[in-house]
Amino acid sequence: MIAGVLVVESVFFFDKKMIDDPVGAISVHGVNGAWGCLSLGLFADGTYGNNWNAVPGYVKGLFYGGGMSQFWAELVG
Repeated sequence: MIAGVLVVESVFFFDKKMIDDPVGAISVHGVNGAWGCLSLGLFADGTYGNNWNAVPGYVKGLFYGGGMSQFWAELVG
C-alpha cells in the first residue's frame, strides 16, 4: 500500500519538476526500490538471515526490536 502511494506521488513530483520519464521508471524502480530496502530495516521480523554474509543472528527491523542498526545498514546501502 505504501509503495502504491509512493509511485503515484513520485510520478506527480517528477512531472511537476519537468523530468522526462514518460513510463514512470524512476518512480517504480528508483523510489519504490529505495522504499523496499528501507522497509526491510523497519519491518524485518527476525524469521530469516541467520549467518547470511557470515553475520550471526537473525535480521530484525526497528519495529521488531532490532534497533536502528539494520535500518542504518539499509540506509547506507
